[in-house]
Amino acid sequence: MKRESGASNTSEAMTVPSNTAHGARHCGNSPLDHSLEKLWALVSSDMPPSDQHARQALDYLVVQATKTSLDKLDKAVAETFALLFWYRNEDMREALENRLSMPRLAPVRKRRLMYLVDRLRRFPCMKPEQAEQMKKLVTRWKDLAQDLNGKQVEKAQAVNRYDKVAATWGVAEPVSSLMSLVLDLQTRHFVDAHHLPNGYSQLATRPPHH
Repeated sequence: MKRESGASNTSEAMTVPSNTAHGARHCGNSPLDHSLEKLWALVSSDMPPSDQHARQALDYLVVQATKTSLDKLDKAVAETFALLFWYRNEDMREALENRLSMPRLAPVRKRRLMYLVDRLRRFPCMKPEQAEQMKKLVTRWKDLAQDLNGKQVEKAQAVNRYDKVAATWGVAEPVSSLMSLVLDLQTRHFVDAHHLPNGYSQLATRPPHH
């Protein structure tokens, strides 16, 4: 993804603040550690994920984001997912589509992923054209929500009373703590400090999200 005009490839490269997921980068030698290391390099650069390792890391991130209950999602995974979704969205799309298209993947995992997509696309830090692409993805996979039975919907509504998107996708796992992990990464201050491409400049003319 190209940065907005005036951004330098060197002096303005993103430096991740100490309270975000870079703290997990020194952890160890697990596949997740290696994937997050590769993805942080991708977030911080202007280069596309052209090498096989970066693409594998994107796929691995999407798997990690949905394999367990969202209230137990690793902080580093949540932050890396949100950063790439908001600021390198075109790099994420193939990994998202690939995961959703897996016929044997449990519906609950697909619904977790669709919750993340549907929830994160609504934040104003996203460029509107990218948010629109994610809205189209939500529309393409709406059957995942429509196939829910009444008990699944009621349980999701009871668990996530204040998050209608979670209820829509039948996510019966508390999601408030997950959202609190990533909110600091979508502020004007954050995108300005790290010179990230964003949608704030177009906010005044953007129609509301639905």
